[in-house]
Amino acid sequence: MVLSKIRPNWWLLIIGLLIAGVLLFSFRYTLLNSYISLKFQQTKFIPTWELESWLVYANREQPIVFDARTPQEYQVSHLPHAVLGGSLEDVHQRLSGMRSTHPIVVYCSEGLRAAKLSQRIRNLGYQNIYLLDGSIYRWANEGRPLWRDDSRVKIVKVYNFLGHLLLNWTYHS
Repeated sequence: MVLSKIRPNWWLLIIGLLIAGVLLFSFRYTLLNSYISLKFQQTKFIPTWELESWLVYANREQPIVFDARTPQEYQVSHLPHAVLGGSLEDVHQRLSGMRSTHPIVVYCSEGLRAAKLSQRIRNLGYQNIYLLDGSIYRWANEGRPLWRDDSRVKIVKVYNFLGHLLLNWTYHS
């Protein structure tokens, strides 16, 4: 057998790589959020469960939810009540007349585009900005509602290779 000819040290390397892969997969959102927090210092995250309950119960001031993805990604699916971030002018127009403390939630596929948009919104003077923890990929993986127009869907546009690692394959567009 070919495997029996592999030196014992190679077995340790193979087992180590498998364990590293499992750990990276298990902590993928934590690692991504840590990177985002380092790169964008004032980042606050909101867990998916908390945003979902916030959107369902009207006893709390509702946040504006911005989707920082492309129009093509947004058309495939988006979070309930989300509006396309589009250009900074679109965002500024949507926010005009709102208090600087009005709650804002921003998401994208993995978190980087959302972090960039949230930083631009902060530069406009808004203070109460959250990034969706795990973005739309985690939201979908947890079975939370996704929408296209007025219909619920179970599909997300995969943005890049990382999306294939973060998004459960049953949700791939």
